[in-house]
Amino acid sequence: MQAACLELALTEAVSHLTRGLEAISTLPPSSERDAGELELRTLLGGALIATRGFASPEVEQSYGRARALCRQSGDTPQIFPVLFGLWAFYLVRADLPATRELADQLWQLARSAQDSALLSVAHRAMATTFHFQGEFVLAQEHEAQGIALYDPQQHSSLALL
Repeated sequence: MQAACLELALTEAVSHLTRGLEAISTLPPSSERDAGELELRTLLGGALIATRGFASPEVEQSYGRARALCRQSGDTPQIFPVLFGLWAFYLVRADLPATRELADQLWQLARSAQDSALLSVAHRAMATTFHFQGEFVLAQEHEAQGIALYDPQQHSSLALL
């Protein structure tokens, strides 16, 4: 019963977010409109992963557009979850060059931010990417560093990633 309710809620979320994007597209171009679209697309990407799967073309479309909006607006905190969503999409699609490029970008962002939560996620992305590329020593090193940074009190929400 709970799973069915969750699935229904996520399907409804996709519908509302899609309608929100349709509505926002009618507004004149502005930085506020772009910020609103970025927020909606980032949320939609996660909802699409949950309802249609990591490898759904809609996931790439939503996160791809969100990435373009991030580039357009410059330095934005949404870039990390957007890149992580794209990383997961390409990982499941087994596009290892794209996966590696995105893992590197996550790693650079986390290092420059010096945020332990972001660093933990970036190490996980690097470890998984290296594992899929058969570079097991590098994978193990990143995994160990990510685990060392993980604090269950501070980073409990990361357990869901």
